[in-house]
This record gives sequence, C-alpha cells and structure tokens, in this order.
Amino acid sequence: MWEPYNGNENNLGTINLGSNSGRSLTERITNSIDALLEARANVTTGTKPNSPQEAMANWFGRPISGPDSGLFEWDYSAAKNDRKLHVILQPGDTGESPTVDVLDAGVGVSPTEFPNTILSLHRGNKITKKYVAGAYGQGGASTLRFCDFVLIASRSPSNPGEIGFTLVRKVRLDESYKEDCYAYLSCSFPGGESIGIGGHTCNTDTCSGLRGTQTGV
Repeated sequence: MWEPYNGNENNLGTINLGSNSGRSLTERITNSIDALLEARANVTTGTKPNSPQEAMANWFGRPISGPDSGLFEWDYSAAKNDRKLHVILQPGDTGESPTVDVLDAGVGVSPTEFPNTILSLHRGNKITKKYVAGAYGQGGASTLRFCDFVLIASRSPSNPGEIGFTLVRKVRLDESYKEDCYAYLSCSFPGGESIGIGGHTCNTDTCSGLRGTQTGV
C-alpha cells in the first residue's frame, strides 16, 4: 500500500518548493556525500570535525579549498575514494529526460529506519552534526517533483543481509482532499509494517542507491 511521505498527506507544498531540477539533483549527491561522512563518523572516536570541509580533510584527505589548495591536490584514487559515490545517467523515455542513478557506499539505513530518515521531512536528523552538509531535512526530497517514480534502496551495517527498498511517486487522494500527495510503497509482513526484502547482496559493506526516472535535467 502507499503511505504518505513524512507520514503526512500535506507534503506537496514542501516537496514542490524546488524549481530547478539540476539543483535538486545536487541535493541528492550532497546526501550521498553526507552518508559517506556519517559512516566514517560512526567508527571514529573523539571530537568530531566542526564542518564538512574539515571532515573531508581529516577522514578522506581532501584538502580544504583555498588560494593554493583544494580538489586539484587530492589524490582521491589512492584510497579508492572515487569508488564510493557514483552518479549514472541512463536512457529515459525521451532524450531530454534521463534516468539518474545516485549510488554511495555510505552509512546505509535499515528498512525500519526509512520512514524517519530518507522518507522524512524536517526531522532534524542532521541539525547537530556539524561534520555533514545537510541541515534542514528537505533538500533531497525536492527531486521528487521532477520524477515520475523514485526507487530507493539501502542496507544497514547492523544487518548487511537485508536490503530495504521502496518506490516514491505522487498519488491522487480521494475526493475529500484538495491536493495530491507524495507517497511511498510499503509492504505489510507478519509482525508489523516494513519496507524491504532480505537475502539480496551488494558489493560494499553498506550501500544506498536512488534512481529517479523521467528527471527533467
């Protein structure tokens, strides 16, 4: 069945605030970078960095950008950092609307965590984490406006044998509602609601992926 995104049928206005598909796609890439930083933070002891720039420098060796330093000095392939995030363009129904895949080897989330993380708005999940770029909890969702469907898949290091996945799209509500809403596909299993399926594997310890179809970029 279809569950409202963020657990609230009144989500259309917030998600549709984005007016530029390219900038919205950048938010998804930023979320993947944040997932890589979050994964490193989870295995790092002591005081965390005070900015994503500092975190990238400390944890991944990416020099902080300045007059004489920056990305051009980063030997990202030495530690295979260039293998941890992928943005892939696939053919869509028209030449102007490709399918975009955003894949990362970041922190990952379990199926039960989906509704309060990647399928939520304004939950404050990052507001106290100065080492990541995200803060407001709505940027990534802005891509939904430009997609017919979005496929989200992820798995958590706490249970690497299980991959959760869902589809997100805009759905028409019944006649008592003035507006449509964005919703995600939820499967009901014995013992409660869940999103996911077990037994699938991928080639990283944790992984997340997002595919947006018919994104006008």
